[in-house]
Amino acid sequence: MAHLHALGVLIILTRDEEVLLTLHKGTGQWSVPSGPLVGDENVLDAAVREAREKVDVQLTAEELEFVGVIHRRHGPERANMAFVFHALNVPELQGEPVNADPERCAEIRWFPMEEPPEKASPNTVRGLELLDSGESLSVADWEER
Repeated sequence: MAHLHALGVLIILTRDEEVLLTLHKGTGQWSVPSGPLVGDENVLDAAVREAREKVDVQLTAEELEFVGVIHRRHGPERANMAFVFHALNVPELQGEPVNADPERCAEIRWFPMEEPPEKASPNTVRGLELLDSGESLSVADWEER
């Protein structure tokens, strides 16, 4: 049985006690800027690119703090691994973020870290939990063994 494991990144952008989320047009879910690795880029390059492409935040790899990894199953033959990064005080670093991907993103908004919206994506919720708890691994939606 072949299994597809997609690799991606999540970038938690914060200011004060708020987190920046994007509303995905297709799913109606709020999520931190995220996306797959492209070509032969590494996870740091992917995180820098996704922050720029989604919300026009210009980061460097040095401004990213590694939070952890989410390994999540999406069915019997599909799973993803997302490398979670955190960038603190984004507006102070690069100015106010904007919706740089209007074809896929309906809006962007700052939310209280402790109260993500009800329709937050599962990976966003898990990423925020990793950041809050200090844990570095989340394994989700796999059958108990």
